[in-house]
Amino acid sequence: SKHLCENKRVALAAAKQSGAIKWLGQSLREDKDVMMEVLKQDGLELKIASQSLRADKDVVLAAVQSRGTALEHASETLQADREVVLAAVKKNGDALEFASEDLQGDREIARAAIAQNGKSLEHV
Repeated sequence: SKHLCENKRVALAAAKQSGAIKWLGQSLREDKDVMMEVLKQDGLELKIASQSLRADKDVVLAAVQSRGTALEHASETLQADREVVLAAVKKNGDALEFASEDLQGDREIARAAIAQNGKSLEHV
């Protein structure tokens, strides 16, 4: 029912189940608490988060710590944030592709990406 799709308590419980995001109403997809739970399950769900949540460092860190390549869906500002990018490439070296140009050339970040996945060298 529509009421259940908008109920935050139900949404928080559902967010812990893989794939449950499709049942959440739009207002709950924009709710930081709900999205943090969703992103712990699958960081790539950042793609359906509101623009403001894609620019929220806490939210994006939760996403990239779950799935490094979620960096693709972060705001440009956070794709250029050293802490966020480092967390992403430590989880998945392929995330380097989505980092800002400056950070793609950063030694520490490039080393972390290559250590996680040797194929990441192509993004340096």
